Amino acid sequence: MSSNKNVPPLKEPVIRKAIKSLSDPLWLKNLPRLSKPPRRANTDLQPKKLSREMGYEVLSVVELTGVQQLTPEDIIVAVMGPTGTGKSTFIQRTTNYSWIVGHSLQSHTSVVKALRVSFSDGISLVLVDTPGFDDTNKSDLEILKIIAKWFEQVYRRKLEISGILYLHRITDNRMGGTPRKNLELFKKVCGEDYFPLMVLVTTMWSERSDEDEAVFFERESQLQKDYWGDIIKDPAQVQRFRGTQSSAWNILEEVFTLAAARQRHKILEIQQELVDLSKQVPDTSAGQQLHGMMEELVGKQSDLVRRLQDELIKSSDPVILRAIMGELRDLQQQREKVQKDLRRMGPSLAERRRRLNGLLFERSGPLRRLTQSRLHALKQKLGGFVQRIVRTPVQSRSVS
Repeated sequence: MSSNKNVPPLKEPVIRKAIKSLSDPLWLKNLPRLSKPPRRANTDLQPKKLSREMGYEVLSVVELTGVQQLTPEDIIVAVMGPTGTGKSTFIQRTTNYSWIVGHSLQSHTSVVKALRVSFSDGISLVLVDTPGFDDTNKSDLEILKIIAKWFEQVYRRKLEISGILYLHRITDNRMGGTPRKNLELFKKVCGEDYFPLMVLVTTMWSERSDEDEAVFFERESQLQKDYWGDIIKDPAQVQRFRGTQSSAWNILEEVFTLAAARQRHKILEIQQELVDLSKQVPDTSAGQQLHGMMEELVGKQSDLVRRLQDELIKSSDPVILRAIMGELRDLQQQREKVQKDLRRMGPSLAERRRRLNGLLFERSGPLRRLTQSRLHALKQKLGGFVQRIVRTPVQSRSVS
């Protein structure tokens, strides 16, 4: 625990400049590019001590009940990622606000939740906790609609998402189906234009160095190279959360700095699609991505069902038969759930285009046949005219 005596006074901290530039409606004019903020020691600090070191004091932390409570003065930062990556923990460490935090892969966030942190100089920070697409209680389509609706309402109120944190467990030894699905949907929700305002955060790091650190460093490098390369535009976009309050605030400093350095307001792709282009959720880029993923999943599940049914016929061991039956029953339930979502989403965009082309071709049939009939009649007339010209003697065709 560090003391105030060891902390040099900051006359105008970089973080405060960044936050003020975000809350200033004229920030677009003559906006300077902020230098990287100085790092503090990795020690866990109490909220008041942390706020004094950063040049301002936390007055209150309040849970918001809806988008209608947001104001133009709020600096909104969304926290996204799969279930179990520590989204709620990150927000709790940042604010010291006690709400339910899950310590398993069971989802404890099935709705969008937000906390407002108010500071002594009037600055207001809103941290948004979003559900992962692998929610234990809701389908992926339901989660997408929940997230999309919240972002849509924010945009309709002419408010801006200042930055997004995407969390990933560094303890995952590979990018499996669920993390990959979350990442791909996350990209489609945000869109490439918003990539520079994303900060990719690895979680579950130990507070002290241990023998796993070298493995984690290699894993982090692989994530940047193989999965995050298209997102990363600035080294500050990759951060590590070590479970402490100071670590959380260091990450938020990078969010503020990246947001303050942007040259124009940025909106999420799903906001533009829902509001400006009047699309329905299934027709958005994220919706089409999810549709394709579900179709692929149904195909894999159907193939696995057939294989299990074959095993069921071949085996005579009652223990194995019970195990196969249980697995088969669970798999069929999962497949039915996904198929239900696919029916609710309707056909894919490509399928809708094929159907529309077919409908246009069908309805244009009478016109096409009329045109062909007229062309045939015209050809006959031209043919008769040519024949008469050919049969007419050359002398009678000459002009005197």
